[in-house]
Amino acid sequence: MIIVIAADATFFGLLRCLLLSIEEHRPPPGSGPDVAIGLLDIGLAPDQRAWAEGRVDHIVEPGWDLDLPAEQRRAKPHLRALTTRPFLPVHFPGFDTYLWIDADVWLQNWWAVDLYRAGARHDDIAVTPHSDRAYPLNREMLRLRHKSYTAGFGRETAEALWLENYLNAGIFAARATSPLWGIWAEAFQQAIAASPDRMTLDQAALNFAWYRRGLSAQLLPAVCNWQCHLGLPAWNPRAGVFCEPYLPYAPISMLHLTGRAKNDAYEIKGLDGKTRRMQLRYPREKTGPAAQPAG
Repeated sequence: MIIVIAADATFFGLLRCLLLSIEEHRPPPGSGPDVAIGLLDIGLAPDQRAWAEGRVDHIVEPGWDLDLPAEQRRAKPHLRALTTRPFLPVHFPGFDTYLWIDADVWLQNWWAVDLYRAGARHDDIAVTPHSDRAYPLNREMLRLRHKSYTAGFGRETAEALWLENYLNAGIFAARATSPLWGIWAEAFQQAIAASPDRMTLDQAALNFAWYRRGLSAQLLPAVCNWQCHLGLPAWNPRAGVFCEPYLPYAPISMLHLTGRAKNDAYEIKGLDGKTRRMQLRYPREKTGPAAQPAG
């Protein structure tokens, strides 16, 4: 299996945290299945790339895999981090399974990596939805979801799907032979062509492919992709980890710093009854060359 990450100079600080957390938690060589690390360089500075080269196995500078207008490509080169995702076997050939992890994720343990790999063996994609008992109803997210479906696939599709379970494309795994890649790419290009302002509707396209193109999905629990804009975790001071805010207080395996969680601090409830003001960033972050704000 290969873990694939994409980053530009603005996201280097987050990329550094993710790679350091992978180094901390990955099993030692020979103790488990081999896992390579692939990096899509979409605009790293030379010293940032040099730092990453010592921590990944493969670096690729992708072009544009989907047809976006030239002015959009010039103005937003970072969108390649989205448009490359249906084409991971093309950019990193020769692997059995591909695990995509957004750069604004960090690992507290290795458990979810193994679960994504196992889930990809069972279905076309292993992925975590935008749902958990700890996530309150987010009406603004629902409105944005309806808008994305409408822009890419029409109002009828939006009305049918916007209240259904919604997959998060920030972390997913799929076999090299999965039909996911071609079906997602086709739906993604269809959405771009249909959108009046050529919105990059990667996540809406993934969900459209799931509901309307017959993909099977292995749905994993929220601790495999804890989406902080949907709900805050709790803190286990004895173990020194973020965890679910309800019983059984399971440790979160991958913390996804969605929304403002990349930089903001929050009042986090502890299992000891105390509330602490904390950031959600990787706690053992080390300074490195050319560190940049999270963006």
